[in-house]
Amino acid sequence: MQFPSISETFLTGAPREVGRASYSVRYEDITQVGRLRLEAVPQGVGLSAWRDLVARTPLMQLVTRQGLAAIPSRFFIEVTGGPLSIRDPLESVSRYALGRVASADGKTVRLLMNFHTDVYGVVGRTYPPRPPNRGERIHVGRIFSEQVWTRLFAPPGERRVLELPPEHGVAELPLEDYAWREPSAASALPEGANLLDAAPVPDSVLQHFGLVHTDANQHVNSLVYPRLVEEAGLRALARRGLDFARLGVKLELAFARPCFAGQTYRFRAQVFEQPSEAGVRLGVLVSLHPAASSSERIEEKAHLHARLWFDE
Repeated sequence: MQFPSISETFLTGAPREVGRASYSVRYEDITQVGRLRLEAVPQGVGLSAWRDLVARTPLMQLVTRQGLAAIPSRFFIEVTGGPLSIRDPLESVSRYALGRVASADGKTVRLLMNFHTDVYGVVGRTYPPRPPNRGERIHVGRIFSEQVWTRLFAPPGERRVLELPPEHGVAELPLEDYAWREPSAASALPEGANLLDAAPVPDSVLQHFGLVHTDANQHVNSLVYPRLVEEAGLRALARRGLDFARLGVKLELAFARPCFAGQTYRFRAQVFEQPSEAGVRLGVLVSLHPAASSSERIEEKAHLHARLWFDE
């Protein structure tokens, strides 16, 4: 997986300003092998990016006074080092960049705010024996969050933001161009990988979304999906008789359209294998589609595309 990064400040080349946060890890976020779960990595974004970094810029005024929102359109998440102990806090370090997406004729079609967050911890283990390098600071995860500026509660046709209000000291149009990828690219077969399933296979489980899955944005929260994608991937491995005592460690996830409470969906999954330094790594290509509650039919339009790699 090609993990995106945020380079030095556009034009000047100066280092990006960073936001930092130290926070307690939840007991359930550390697996039995001592590594973080994928869904635990994004917690640091809210703390170090939104509450520290963005809060010190005029951008927060766009949210509180102008009614704009930066809604996630794509995640890249990776789990790295370990083991970790529940007793030790994590540290997240975030950077952000504003960008524009242009059409072929140069017209602005989207404005973005992207975050790159690294998460650090110290080597430990909740129960003995202690690792010999106990206390060593290590990198444990990272996330790149691509987010589109929108007027969340405006009438249809008026939600797209093509320039930022200038009165808060923010440039109306970011000068940094960003290469937009269609959501469906997130479920493309990785380079060098081989499909074990000839075609996407409908999941055996329907996904019913309730209010427990939602947030104040009035749709299913974006951080609900990493867990659901991984569970769908584990079912796909089990379907093929493969070992599913595995942990998802790399995820690219892109949103084509939101999901809502009271609606029913079904995943489609294709298992793949990809050569790696340690041998062969298993993964799944996943998409999420509306499902008629009274039939097995799955409509074609996907709400979500993803590809997930498991540990080796």
